[in-house]
Amino acid sequence: MSDVIKTPEKETSKLGELAFLVKKFHTSEHTAIIVLSILIGVCAGFANILFRTTMNFVHRIFFINGLNLLAINRGGIYKVFLPLLPMAGALLLIPLSKAFPGDVNGYGFPKFIELVNIRGGVIKIRNIFLKIIAPALTIGTGGSAGIEGPIAIIGGTIGSGTGQLFRSSGSRMKLLIAAGSAGAIAATFNAPIAGVMFAIEIVLLGNYEISSFAAIVISSGMATVISRDTGY
Repeated sequence: MSDVIKTPEKETSKLGELAFLVKKFHTSEHTAIIVLSILIGVCAGFANILFRTTMNFVHRIFFINGLNLLAINRGGIYKVFLPLLPMAGALLLIPLSKAFPGDVNGYGFPKFIELVNIRGGVIKIRNIFLKIIAPALTIGTGGSAGIEGPIAIIGGTIGSGTGQLFRSSGSRMKLLIAAGSAGAIAATFNAPIAGVMFAIEIVLLGNYEISSFAAIVISSGMATVISRDTGY
């Protein structure tokens, strides 16, 4: 029976071994931030690929096929049907905006900046998918919209999700969000330096420490490498 039942002494020794392993692999805060920035940069790079792929898919299905279906590419009188294509994209957004009020319609970047700098940086993970699908439907069907706002929010949400997973808060959370936005902007525009400057000046509003600069640069570089290697 003594071989089966765990004694308090044995349990204590096991806990001691676990504590030793935790201490052995304990890393400094700076090292942890660097590792997380690499992870965020990689995720931001792949998020850009998913965003571009979705937008190209919608454009091919609705816009290119729509031109052929409505004979718009023939010119002449058929050009009057051209506004129907972006209207179709707008109609497809209605169920999405009803399901997620306040997260789809309008320019959401000011709200994103408010969440980062005033409300603790806790952003819902669903924003990643909403900011991929909604802009893809708008831009892919010929609507007038830009990609810098949505892709920055996508990257920032990745940073926020990483921070929430590792229970970060305060300045560390803001830094992870800025790293995500930097990576996403760098990946989508193939401009790592622009991604870094965007994160520092726009997301962090110019308030950052020199020690935080490395994390943003690393995330931006990793995302750019991912996108370049895959042709996006």
